[in-house]
Amino acid sequence: MKICRNLLLLFFVVSFLSCKPTQLTEIESRYILKGKDKLYLVNLIRENQKNGILGSAPALQIENNFITYSTKKLEEINISKDQIRSLKIMSSEKSIALLGKLGKDGYILISTTGKQKTFPEFY
Repeated sequence: MKICRNLLLLFFVVSFLSCKPTQLTEIESRYILKGKDKLYLVNLIRENQKNGILGSAPALQIENNFITYSTKKLEEINISKDQIRSLKIMSSEKSIALLGKLGKDGYILISTTGKQKTFPEFY
C-alpha cells in the first residue's frame, strides 16, 4: 500500500515537472489580451498560421487603432476576450492589396462596440 502511494506521488511529481508553460515568441507577446483568456488571440493567430492564412506578425487593428504591424508594436492591447464583439481575419495575400507591405503577414480587425466592421470592398 505504501509502495503504491509512493509510486503514485512520484508519478504526479514527474508529470508536474514535465509540464512546460506555453512559450511565447517576442512577436506573439504583442498579442496578449487582458483578463483570464490572455492567450486567446495568440492561439487564434497560431491556428491561422498553421493553416497558411497568417504570417508571423499580422497587422492588428482594434476599432480605428492599429496596435501592431510588421515589426512594430504601437500600443498595448487593452481589451479582454469578453469585449470582442467581432473579429475578422484577412489572409496575407488579400491584406497586401489593402495595406501594402504592412499587410504582408495578414490583417486582423477587432471590433468591441458591437457594430459589425467590414473590410473595404476593394480587396
